[in-house]
Amino acid sequence: MPGYETREMLSDEFHAKLCPEFSTRDMRWAFDRGDFCVASLCDDTVVGFNFWTQQDTQVNPDIVFMVPEKHIYSFATSTAEAHRGKGLAPERWKVAAPIKAREFGKDSPTIHYVEVTNYESRVSGQTYRGISPTVGYSGFFRVLGRWFVFRSPACKRYGTGFATRSLN
Repeated sequence: MPGYETREMLSDEFHAKLCPEFSTRDMRWAFDRGDFCVASLCDDTVVGFNFWTQQDTQVNPDIVFMVPEKHIYSFATSTAEAHRGKGLAPERWKVAAPIKAREFGKDSPTIHYVEVTNYESRVSGQTYRGISPTVGYSGFFRVLGRWFVFRSPACKRYGTGFATRSLN
């Protein structure tokens, strides 16, 4: 995209160049476990990013997002509000493709989820049409201190979705 640079980033550079909107995001845990990041920069400032992994990810102390074996999971995707609508997320996917092939193998399928509680995420999910099909739905909620998770039949078959377990 004109005016933007999109490339892989390592932890120290990523955290040093975060725009003010993302200044409180600490993704060191993701870098530490070997996940990789592709970022969108404007004037040498990170204004958008995606992370990729093949590992389950703790969503909160009680809920984990499970990834099926040999699949890649795209998570922590965000674009700063002032830079949305400029096609930065699809550009990050393009830049990530050869990195995913190098890190995980060229035939590893990618999974991502869009949070229904975040309008911007739901709208941005429209840009992924044609990149990957919708396989199913998964979610979680809490009632009277107890967590409930649900997965559509397709998510169960693939072995993906939210679960109430620890990542010990």
